[in-house]
Amino acid sequence: MTANQLVTFFRLGKLKKFYCYQFGQSEEITFFDAAHFLECLPDTPREKVPNDYYHLLETNKQRFQMDIMTDTDMEKSSSGRSNLGYIEKRLKDKFFKNCRKFTESDEEFLDGLRQMIAQGSIAKKIAQKIKKELETTLEPLDVLSILRKHIRTVETAETQNNHSATKREVILSGYQIKE
Repeated sequence: MTANQLVTFFRLGKLKKFYCYQFGQSEEITFFDAAHFLECLPDTPREKVPNDYYHLLETNKQRFQMDIMTDTDMEKSSSGRSNLGYIEKRLKDKFFKNCRKFTESDEEFLDGLRQMIAQGSIAKKIAQKIKKELETTLEPLDVLSILRKHIRTVETAETQNNHSATKREVILSGYQIKE
């Protein structure tokens, strides 16, 4: 570690994300990166809360909120339909549809994704990125992974109405001091 950093774990309904503030910016990180950053030995001494902790936490919160808004407030658009058509075609593929490796949560995600495609609520650039990555694989679990990577929340009309009632929680936040 070359500088002080703050790792924050957020939960909003089923959505779970980790963010790391370092070098003046906040960015999303994976669970494994967060686990690595938050790892500490039992004899590690406890430090006082630094003066900039709440500023860094607020920056992570703002980044999380911005990422959520980007995913859920996408404009409906008729352009980019060929990319969405390709994604829809891949979802209807027999090999993909009949895959028995999907969990109930995966099936819910895919049903919501199909509704988003039907409503046209996936951004054109996101659809382009998904199509480009889907062209590289046929494996159903890889396809699901690509879809989950780019489409973080599946929002339908009913869930958007309840979105404001869902509470954003900071589950864990850890500040690492440069040694």
